[in-house]
Amino acid sequence: MNCDTRLLSKILVTFSFTFIAIALIIASKTPNASGYEISIYESFSWYFWFLICLSLVFGLTVLIIQAFAEKKSKLYLLGFSVTLFTNFIILILPIFRGYFISDFADEVTHLGFIKDILTNGFTGVRNYYPISHIIVVSLSYVSGLDPKFIIKLFPATLYIFYVGSMYLLAKAVKCSLGQAILISAFGSVLLFTYFNYLFLPTQVFLYYIPFILMIFQKTIQDNNRISWEIIFIIVLYLMPFTHPLGSLFLILIFIIFEVSKITSSFFSGSINKLKAYNNDLNVNTLPSVILFVTFTIWFSYFVVFRTTIREAYEWFVCGHGTPPVESLGEQLQRANFGVYDFIELVLRTFGHDFIFASLSVICILLIIRDVLSKKNFNHWELFLSMSFMFFTAFYVLSLIGAFISTGSSIRVFCWALTFSTILNGTILHKEICKMNGNKFRLCLSILCVCILLSSVIGIFSLYPSPYTKQANYQVTRMDWNGMNWYYGYKNPDKTIYVNQFPWRASHAIFGFDNQKPDNLGSFDLVSPHFGYTNSSSLAKSIQGDAYLIISQHTILFYSKLWPEHGLLNSSDFKNINEDRSLKNVYTNGELKIWKVEKL
Repeated sequence: MNCDTRLLSKILVTFSFTFIAIALIIASKTPNASGYEISIYESFSWYFWFLICLSLVFGLTVLIIQAFAEKKSKLYLLGFSVTLFTNFIILILPIFRGYFISDFADEVTHLGFIKDILTNGFTGVRNYYPISHIIVVSLSYVSGLDPKFIIKLFPATLYIFYVGSMYLLAKAVKCSLGQAILISAFGSVLLFTYFNYLFLPTQVFLYYIPFILMIFQKTIQDNNRISWEIIFIIVLYLMPFTHPLGSLFLILIFIIFEVSKITSSFFSGSINKLKAYNNDLNVNTLPSVILFVTFTIWFSYFVVFRTTIREAYEWFVCGHGTPPVESLGEQLQRANFGVYDFIELVLRTFGHDFIFASLSVICILLIIRDVLSKKNFNHWELFLSMSFMFFTAFYVLSLIGAFISTGSSIRVFCWALTFSTILNGTILHKEICKMNGNKFRLCLSILCVCILLSSVIGIFSLYPSPYTKQANYQVTRMDWNGMNWYYGYKNPDKTIYVNQFPWRASHAIFGFDNQKPDNLGSFDLVSPHFGYTNSSSLAKSIQGDAYLIISQHTILFYSKLWPEHGLLNSSDFKNINEDRSLKNVYTNGELKIWKVEKL
């Protein structure tokens, strides 16, 4: 490594740590949120985000420089540290803002599962993925911290573990140091939008995958195989209790791994290797057998497992169900979205994912070239490419088919992006290192731009905000207090809600499986425009007594983001205030509750 490159790395690292230190001072001096805020990005000054972006860009630049340096330096560890620390700060910004909890559907219910354990000392009878909840309760007992705080910190900590495990996995599969560093640079990009910072067991499972694959490699290659095999079996046994979909995917990953070995042996023309593999087939399939047996015994007990199987059967055989892509199309049409508007929104939200996927397609084409020409390739590269293609195809299938409860979120594609991260770092480093002169500098520059651009997109697509036509998932303490009051004073009449927090709140307040109050009642989603398009009053629209709950989140979401084409609009809220069939029974500035009675 020449002195100029070493000096540049030192300068970039110094500036990165300086910028993040200043950003931390700014964040600590910024007052906590006094109520609901539609965007966390607007809560901090523009120069805070400028410093955050520069710190992350400089840290990643150091990693890329070190990845392709002829003589590696320990400076890459500093670049790695500042990159991870910057990401960690970004992921815990809700803590800096003093947010109470997030109202994104599942996270509130997970608080209910945690409440069950805290109250009873054991998991509820409907908790079919208890590991994450047990970990949170254990951390709460040890630290004395509130579980509501721990679930905000847990995903950020686990993401650091995820990226670190990628580096260890790269070393375990005998990647060069340069490849391991580049994989770490790719892995440091925040690819998963809100899955990066919310407490969701499906994502917790995914964060374990690089670590599991690293242990798996150790059982194959390491001299101390017995110790690693014991650890591997323990980890495999725990995985079905972490998440059902992840368990099935992990089984498929091990199957794909074995298929890649067979394919590699076949195309390399090594008959002896293929015969040796066939002799070890029973041993190689053992991880899938352990997972499948544990999974079947555990999940066959739960109704959700049988329901999912029925949904899959009905879609494949009978064609029942509405495909997510069809529902999404209807939403876009209702929102009056044109093609250009849709593409712009997709690029703002998932532009970094498209960049990673596009680079992976290039890598797969390069691998196919080597396979056909019988050049130097290995089954690990085939395994990464096959895994990426499988999960991408599965994601596309989940969009066009109403089955397996995956919906239109990117949680399945997160698995493809994980393999994309490792694949890109492995193949692109190998290919670019073969180049010389201007070609080398051009390709390296393009790669650098792709990673840095992806990192910036990742920052600003992480949290829901008007930039991506979404509203912050923040739940204020006043929202929480309002729901506590509500369940203490309401009668058994049903509740009309807009977002899911009102009915999910009972999970977090009382526990998911704990006994609920007799006055809980049923919950119905509000009709478009509160039904005022067909009725003059809400009482006539719902044909009965009920309660209506509206939060500041709901009002800002529809009045600012979707004032004309959303489910509700500003005139609907005006009609609510003028509706004589409604009596306001509670308000605290953030949450309003009305009693709907017949006139």
